[in-house]
Amino acid sequence: MSGDNTRRVIIDTDIGSDIDDSWAIAFLLKLHLLSTKGFTEDADHKILTSQGVLHQPNVEVQMILSCTGNAKYRSELIAQLLKSANLQKQIPIGFGAIDERNPNLSHPNPLIAMCSHDFFDSYDGIHYEDGIRQAVSIIMSNKDYQTNPIILLSLGPTTNIDKMLELEPDIKDRVHLIGMYGSFVLGYRGKVGPHAEYNAKYDVKASRKVFDTKWNKFTIVPLDTCGVFTLSGKPFKKISGMREDDPIINTLLSQYEHWLIERRKKDVQNFFSDINCDKQSTILYDLVTAYVAVRESFLTFQPLSDLTISDEGITSAKYEGDDTLRATLKWRDMNGFRDYVTTVLTMKTKA
Repeated sequence: MSGDNTRRVIIDTDIGSDIDDSWAIAFLLKLHLLSTKGFTEDADHKILTSQGVLHQPNVEVQMILSCTGNAKYRSELIAQLLKSANLQKQIPIGFGAIDERNPNLSHPNPLIAMCSHDFFDSYDGIHYEDGIRQAVSIIMSNKDYQTNPIILLSLGPTTNIDKMLELEPDIKDRVHLIGMYGSFVLGYRGKVGPHAEYNAKYDVKASRKVFDTKWNKFTIVPLDTCGVFTLSGKPFKKISGMREDDPIINTLLSQYEHWLIERRKKDVQNFFSDINCDKQSTILYDLVTAYVAVRESFLTFQPLSDLTISDEGITSAKYEGDDTLRATLKWRDMNGFRDYVTTVLTMKTKA
């Protein structure tokens, strides 16, 4: 699976800290399977056509890299999703940089109970101890980078991206960096005013380097758009209804259930007290970000310049420039997006 129409993606994720990473990875694995195997004969082509799924670019996940805390430890969560898709021998896992401030565990990782220290001793999939070096190798070996750059999809703090730049500065000319970073007009839960968004503020020094770098293309998906999207009602019911027949959905929802149970134990602000994991999702920041790696029609894009981050983690920029630096500041059609991701997550692909 390759060619000018293929979106080749390296995912950098802090899976386990929040559950939205799991949703994003499941979404992209579904599209990877669609691109490699196609639909089952009973697929509803009318719905797939109306959602544009049949006519979108192919998606090839080339690697999934773990970041922050003990990156190897949390990589087991990636492996669970890959095994559920039977892709553990096609898509490699890379262990990201050791978090020097927090090397043993990760910033509160409610899914640690689902992981074991010796998991990778018997893992039958591809994995790399030095995930940073392997990711850089994949990027630098792409001969089509001028016409079809690899998408570096950053769903966590910027530490791994900083380390990749340190190892090989020329990656900046060879990728389209898409990052779930920052906040400009709206903050968490749609509140007015920029907030210190977690991914950007976790490692301000690394974020500053990433933001100062002149990338081939850099798209930011801030809280302004990704911080207000959830799944509930009929869409969520349709997804959860696939659980018995779809190993990817079953693994995703199992991770969600475990995450919510553990997250509530430290939920001092009661953000999750009313969440029913049988009926609704939490906010799916990274699912929106993952979508931008594939399509763009449901969001609007604002060109930016002079992107900065304060010592406190507040991002700011001028609303001018060209498309090499831009941000998704507004939704064009959130309901359309909700229908689309529901279709992707529930589609049946050939074995």
